[in-house]
Amino acid sequence: MLLYEPIGGAGNNIYNSPPGQESPYKETSPLVTGPSESTSLRYGSNNSLHQESQALLTQRQQQQSSSYTNDLESLQKPKQTKLSQFVENVRSLNKETVLEECVKKPIGYLPAVFLGTLLNILDALSYGMIMFPIGETVFSSMGASGLSMFYVSTVISQLVYSLGASAFKSAIGSEMIEVTPFFHQMAIRIMLKLGEDQKDVILSTTVVTFAVSSVVTGICFLILGKCKLGKLVGFFPRHILVGCIGGVGYFLVVTGIEVSSRIQGDHH
Repeated sequence: MLLYEPIGGAGNNIYNSPPGQESPYKETSPLVTGPSESTSLRYGSNNSLHQESQALLTQRQQQQSSSYTNDLESLQKPKQTKLSQFVENVRSLNKETVLEECVKKPIGYLPAVFLGTLLNILDALSYGMIMFPIGETVFSSMGASGLSMFYVSTVISQLVYSLGASAFKSAIGSEMIEVTPFFHQMAIRIMLKLGEDQKDVILSTTVVTFAVSSVVTGICFLILGKCKLGKLVGFFPRHILVGCIGGVGYFLVVTGIEVSSRIQGDHH
């Protein structure tokens, strides 16, 4: 029979084992007289948690150090301009790359170019002819000028898209058809203000007004795009937008009938 003598006086449940014997009691208290296995388990789980936290901390420090090193290297490297990048790209060209980029790719774009050209020709014949209220006597000879304005605006917008000055990829440039009702109203107001007998003054003033309004509209759209305010359209009720589009469609139908039949519109 093994005897364990208490250490530290009476009432103390800390036992000392005989020499050469390991004490079977790992942890004792007044309420627990036997060995406590949960203590060793608890300490073991705490140790594993401590090791995991140390490993995560070390990994995070390494990531931060790597990110700092990459940022420092990017700051130390000289920034390449578009010209230097272009020069490097030209130096890295070979025969296969030139054949792919300069021959095969442009040929693949030909169907889209043909379709866009066909659409703009058809739009110009219908919308360019009604750019001016040619039902009025003063503007009766401005049908060809409307076609010219449509084609010039289409070419300029397509160059802007194709040369990379826009965020839109593979877009087709054209004139804004929705502004035609406003052009008509401006032309008629100018005619009524100056009098129908001053034809040259009316035509020159109308053309300048169209040009200024187009520039102002382009600047407004540019500001909206740069400030990323396109989502403001979502604040307009849907039925208002549908009504505006329907109104433009009705105007185009009525104006087309007036132009084709040469009926003078009632602007009074």
